Amino acid sequence: MKRRFIVALFVLLLAFALVFTGCAKKEEAKPAPAAAAPAPAPAVAAKAAVDKDAVLMAAAKDYFAQLATGNNLINAADLKKMLADNPDALFLVDIRRAADFEAGHIEGAYHSEWADLGKVLEKIPTNRQVVVICYSGQTAGQALGALKLAGFNAKSLLSGMNAWKDEPTVTGMNALSSRNNVSSPKGEEQEILWEAVRGYFASVGKDGNKLIKSQDLYDALEANPKAFKVIDIRGEKDFNEGHVIGS
Repeated sequence: MKRRFIVALFVLLLAFALVFTGCAKKEEAKPAPAAAAPAPAPAVAAKAAVDKDAVLMAAAKDYFAQLATGNNLINAADLKKMLADNPDALFLVDIRRAADFEAGHIEGAYHSEWADLGKVLEKIPTNRQVVVICYSGQTAGQALGALKLAGFNAKSLLSGMNAWKDEPTVTGMNALSSRNNVSSPKGEEQEILWEAVRGYFASVGKDGNKLIKSQDLYDALEANPKAFKVIDIRGEKDFNEGHVIGS
């Protein structure tokens, strides 16, 4: 009897030892419940296409609206003073022919012929006052309008280099195309505007400077009064004193 008790006690102690040392047979793990199927992702609405014509029209309206506060011109005396006071605030772009630029230009100016401006927009800074320079101010006036549509802070030199003829100049070439890129369109709408501006400058090289001589306009209107739609943008007083018939 005593012997059977000792054997039973030994077996019991052995069982405890097996349990606490982890050698006992482990309970089989129950299979994990199946994961629920993920909910379908919400449908993403297609992005509406940007209306290019609307973007261009809005930019044109903004351009003409700001003319009420200034005409985007700077005269030679003011430009000279600004260059003396803070030349780094200005960025001069001379769009005359290369030979004329090399023969004499305002110190610090960069050169790009008018028709090539669309190829070098990235070279023009957006954080400086851009001043466009030509011979008499006419082509520079057209160029600055396009640059402003593209987002540049641009003015043109009133009367062009004709107004600077008594001021000092330097010679040689300083090509705008040689600069590093410093700007780019910001967002889809500005990309549309840059594309349009590049197209405009490309058309200058193909179709000319968008100017018509007064005699040619007169002859065209005589032959066909509907050949042109003439819009006179002078002041009301000057218009009332005399204007092209039908304008």
